[in-house]
Amino acid sequence: MRGIHSIELTFDRAGAWGLEVSLPRSDGSTVQISFSFPVREQTRAPAVGQPALRSHSRTLRDVDSLAELSTGREPEPALYELSLSEAIVQSRPLVVVFASPAVCTNALCGPQVEVLSELAARYGERANFIHIDLYENPHEIRGDLDRAVWTPILAEWGLETDEWIFVVDARGIVAARFEAFVTREELEAALLRVLEAGVADGPGQPAGVSSQR
Repeated sequence: MRGIHSIELTFDRAGAWGLEVSLPRSDGSTVQISFSFPVREQTRAPAVGQPALRSHSRTLRDVDSLAELSTGREPEPALYELSLSEAIVQSRPLVVVFASPAVCTNALCGPQVEVLSELAARYGERANFIHIDLYENPHEIRGDLDRAVWTPILAEWGLETDEWIFVVDARGIVAARFEAFVTREELEAALLRVLEAGVADGPGQPAGVSSQR
């Protein structure tokens, strides 16, 4: 059986770390996988409890076609109506996905923009939803990543891997964040915590910081 498994780990110091994973096979044997990764003293990407950056992401008003905003085959126009700066000052919760749908090459990136579209269809009256493609020129790539230009917003947000998702509360504070693909159920739960906190605290004074991964 294939699948994706996630765990939460706490590291007591910054530096180079590694994991050794033992995976069972159907014949009863196991396969060992080892990999290393750096752990920084502080995250470069906005952390839970920090303000989301009011970047000027491009919208439908800035381009001639949706193909200039997403590598996806059939982008949902509603995800490109507002820039990040516009959405954050609207005093509404926000879910923003940084991903390139057509350049997803492994199970860890997944159909994240499709998940975003599903949540936008359900909660669009209560929150803002934005997709930002990893590339500034998706319409020019056409499968040739040698022509790709990274969007400068990735550097602004300190994002160094291929897919990130942030849930921002109505005050503009990051309430949850996810690196790599997150399921609809988990992302919806993070959004609902923000929406429910806003209701509990009264109009105009939403609060609450949810977990991060």
